[in-house]
Amino acid sequence: MTQLTQNSVYIPEDDLYIVSHHTHDYVEHTFRDGKTIAVDGGLDYGRRTGDLYELDEARRYQEWCLTTEDAFEPTIVNRLLWGTRGKDGSQPMTYRPIRELAQRPDGVEHLRAILKNCLNIAPLHKRVVEYWLDRQMSNAAQ
Repeated sequence: MTQLTQNSVYIPEDDLYIVSHHTHDYVEHTFRDGKTIAVDGGLDYGRRTGDLYELDEARRYQEWCLTTEDAFEPTIVNRLLWGTRGKDGSQPMTYRPIRELAQRPDGVEHLRAILKNCLNIAPLHKRVVEYWLDRQMSNAAQ
């Protein structure tokens, strides 16, 4: 049976990912022109509400969900999101693809810090962090 492993959308014009984590986690985004989109359902179901027709027609958002049926490579390793509150933990929560974090100049340090400091990391997230850490280390060795 296919299950959601990530319930989210990407909003390119704001470079923003909105994510629903649990069943009644209704997360809404309002665009500058007042249009809205919301993600709901966590990993139990994926629901979208808001001005979906207009936003979809204009390609103003992209589905960013993952399921247990998605291939690890290339889909999951490129699309799995990581939530962060910044280095000191005081910033609002934002989400970025782990792939993107790995490709930053401090990427290897960041990935190592995730593995060291996030003791309750989900197995899939840990696997993707290790994947990108291995890739970055291999690239550095060449």
